Amino acid sequence: MNSRIAKIGMVVGLMLLISAAASAAVPVRGASKNGTNSSQPNMNLFGPTQAAPKSNVTVAVQYICPGQDVADSEPGNFTDSDPNAPDTLKLAGSCTSGFYKFLVQAQPTKLKKSLSVTFNNLVGFTAATDETADFNNPTYGIQLCDTGGNTLELCTNLAEADLPVINTSVNAKNTRVSFVVKNVGPTSAPAGVDYEGQGFTFYVLVHLTPKTPIAVPKIDVD
Repeated sequence: MNSRIAKIGMVVGLMLLISAAASAAVPVRGASKNGTNSSQPNMNLFGPTQAAPKSNVTVAVQYICPGQDVADSEPGNFTDSDPNAPDTLKLAGSCTSGFYKFLVQAQPTKLKKSLSVTFNNLVGFTAATDETADFNNPTYGIQLCDTGGNTLELCTNLAEADLPVINTSVNAKNTRVSFVVKNVGPTSAPAGVDYEGQGFTFYVLVHLTPKTPIAVPKIDVD
């Protein structure tokens, strides 16, 4: 009997460990980590879009080149204009390093028991949070507005200490990242300035090889 109870306890403990690994607290990134307002011509690839309604939530997106390498900002990237050899011209509209940061901002229009944001069909994504290992880390999480001089990116206008509980999960294949916020409403995150927007702003950072065409993730908000 004792042996059977011990085995059951081991199974339950293992299940709890797996659950904890699959769902964890959200990593945090400051909006100015990769540059300031003056860097935007080299960073801002697309957006931010006008917030649009979807199932009692408004949604806006923005695409950033965290390496400040928007191809179109550097004319030298297109020295070969031979239409019969257009490889360099294929970089137009891309981040030349292949590193892309996809941002989505979700703002409830009424009180919701649960707000979920999921990045699906990710390509070139590796879940990493250790900033000492790579400056680009964390590669996923919530982007916060900060005082570093970047007010032209979508961000969450809350201090890290004031964030609600946000559960994060990454699947084993690194193709899906989900964020879930409990009990949120229209005033849970105050409006920012300029293009900071209003709402909870989540991101993923990917490294695409080849760099183009851009594999944009499918984003679900509920």
